[in-house]
Amino acid sequence: MTSPSGPGGPRELSLQQRRSISRAAKRRNPKPLYVGLSLVAILVIWLGAWTIESTLNSGKTARGIEVAGQEVGRLSDTELDVALDLITANYGATPVTIQLPDSTIETTAAQVGLTIDRTATRAAITDVGEGSALTRPFAWISRWTANDQIPLKFASTALDQASALADLKTSVESNPINPTVDFINGEFTLIPGIPGMGIDPATVLAQLVPAAASGANPIVVIAEPGQKAPNLSDATLQVAINELNDRTATGLTISAGGESTQQLGSGEIRSWLAIDVDDTGTISTSINAPKANAAIAERFSGVGDLGAPGAITIVDGKPTAEAGEPGTACCDENTADLIFEAIESGKGQVRLELIYVDRGDDYLQELGIIEVVGEFTTNHACCQGRVENIQRLGELLRGKIIMPDETLSVNNYIGRRTVEKGFTTGGVIYGGVISSDVGGGISQFITTFFNAVFYAGLDYESYQAHTIYISRYPSGREATISYPAPDFEIRNTSQYPVLIWSTWTDTSISVQLYSTQHIEVVESGPVSWAEGSCTRATTFRERTYPDGTVVEDSVTALYQPEEGIGCNGLPTSGATPTPEPTEEPTPEPTPEETPTPEPTVEETPTVEPTVEPTATVEPTATVEPTVEPTATVEPTVEPTATVEPTVEP
Repeated sequence: MTSPSGPGGPRELSLQQRRSISRAAKRRNPKPLYVGLSLVAILVIWLGAWTIESTLNSGKTARGIEVAGQEVGRLSDTELDVALDLITANYGATPVTIQLPDSTIETTAAQVGLTIDRTATRAAITDVGEGSALTRPFAWISRWTANDQIPLKFASTALDQASALADLKTSVESNPINPTVDFINGEFTLIPGIPGMGIDPATVLAQLVPAAASGANPIVVIAEPGQKAPNLSDATLQVAINELNDRTATGLTISAGGESTQQLGSGEIRSWLAIDVDDTGTISTSINAPKANAAIAERFSGVGDLGAPGAITIVDGKPTAEAGEPGTACCDENTADLIFEAIESGKGQVRLELIYVDRGDDYLQELGIIEVVGEFTTNHACCQGRVENIQRLGELLRGKIIMPDETLSVNNYIGRRTVEKGFTTGGVIYGGVISSDVGGGISQFITTFFNAVFYAGLDYESYQAHTIYISRYPSGREATISYPAPDFEIRNTSQYPVLIWSTWTDTSISVQLYSTQHIEVVESGPVSWAEGSCTRATTFRERTYPDGTVVEDSVTALYQPEEGIGCNGLPTSGATPTPEPTEEPTPEPTPEETPTPEPTVEETPTVEPTVEPTATVEPTATVEPTVEPTATVEPTVEPTATVEPTVEP
C-alpha cells in the first residue's frame, strides 16, 4: 500500500500501519455482526415454534385442508373419521347433471357409481405436511397460509359397475346396422351398413371423476355422442357376395332319376339362397329348402310313375283312400341339401334320385282333393229301366280323378254303352222323335254332371243340349250324349286334381266334384228368346279368380216347340238309329274312336211331376289358378244349334 502523494512523492505504509487502519475500520461498522445474530435468533424461534406446535398437534392433520367443501385441517384421527363419515354418508345424494346434445339427464352420485374410497381419501389427507425431517419445518410455515382442496378418491369397482352409466349408454344409443344382402335383378347385391351413434361410458367417466373429486355440487359433465362402426364392414361382406355370385353364375344342370335333365339358370338358383349377417357380424349362407324342393318338384312333376290310390270312399264329407299301387316321384326331401352342397363345392351338376310314394289317403290330401267345389242333384221317377242306366254310368265314373289340364271325354272313358257293360234299354230321342235304345236315359246323369262342372268353374270342351225341353232340368243348362257323338267333354283348368263322386237314391242322382276351392262362380239367367218356332235359353256364368281376374261365359240350348216340329215350324223326319253292337272290343280310355256316326240320341222326356233341382253350391275361390285367364271366354264348343252372341241378362 502506498500513502498519498506528498511534496516528496508517494511513500509506502508499513505492515503494522495497515493492520491498525483495518481494525479501526471494523470498530466503526458493527452491522454484519448484528444481522448474523438476528438470523440465528429467528432460526431458533422458528424451530422452537415448529417443535412446540408439532408436539402439541402430534397425530393431527395439517392445517389449511378442505375435502368436498369441508375443513378437515388440525383434526385428530377420531375427528377426521367423524368428518369422513359425514362426507361419505351424504355424498351419494349429490346431484349429477349429464348434458347431452338434445337433452339432460339428472341423476345422483350414487346412481352413477360414485362411491367414496374412504381409505384412499383419508390417506390423501394425512399425507399433507408429511416429508423428510429437513423439509417439515418449511412445510409447516407454508401451512399457515395454505387452503388445500384434497380431491376425493372413488372406488373403481363401483364405477365400472354403475348401472346408471349403462342406462345412459342405451338411452341415447343408436345402434349401428350391419350391411345386408338383397336379391336384385337375379344377383346378390350389397346393402351398405349404417354407423350408429352413442355415448361411451368411459368418456363420461373421464369427466365425471375429476368433477366429482373437486367437490363440485352439483356435478356437471358434458357428454358428446360418438360414431359407432357396424360389427361387419361393407368390404368383408362384398367379398362373400362376389364369391356366391361367381359360384352360381352358370346355374346348375339337374337330372332326376335318369329320366329328365334340366338346366336351371343362375337367377332361379340364387332365388333359393340367402346370405345372412347376425348381430355379431357373422356371415352365413343358406338355402330355402321348402322353396327349392317345391321348385324342383314342379319342374320334374312329370317324372316318375303316378301309381294309383286304392278304393276311395267319402267319410264325413272328406275323401279317403286305401293304400294303392305306390308310385315314384321327384324327389327326396334332401334335394335342397344336395343342391346347396353342389353350390358350395363349385360343382355344376346335381343328380337326384326318385322316391317311392304311397298312394293312399295322404295322397288325396297332397293332391288337394279335400272339399266339394261343385255339386248338383236331379230327380227322377223310381224303378224305371232308365234309372239303371243312370246309376250304372254314375258307378263307372265315380272315383275318376281328372288331373290339372286333363280333358275327360265321357265317350272315350266309358266307350259304347252295351248290355255287357251293365246298361239296359231306355228312352232316347232320335232326330226330334222319341224312341228307345240301350243306354237310354243316361243324359240325366250327364245333365247332373254338367251342372256340377258349371258351379266348379271348369271348362266345357264339347257338349250338346237336348232339342226338347225337359222340365226336371234347368232350362238352357243341361246336356245329352250319344256314341260316338255328341260327346260330353270337359277340361280341368285348375292347378288341383278333381275327383268325380256320384251317389244316388231310388229317385235322384247326385254328382259332387272334390278338389280345393279355386274359383268363385256367379250365375245369372236363364234368358230366353224366340228363334223361329224354337226357344233359345241361355245361362251366364261369371268366374272370379284369386288374382281378381273375371271371366264371363255362357251355356245355351235351343228347344223345339214340341216333339217332331222343327224351328221352321215344319215336321222333323225321325231317323232310324244305327244299332250299337252288342259286343265290342274294350275301348282304350284315351284315344278317340271313329265308328260310323249314330243319330243323335237323347233321352225320352218321360212325363213326371215338375221337380226343381236341389240347391246348388257356389264354390269360393281360395287358390290361384295355374293358368290365369285374361279375357272374357266363350265356351270352346257350343251346342249344335245356331250360336247366339252372349248378352247381358
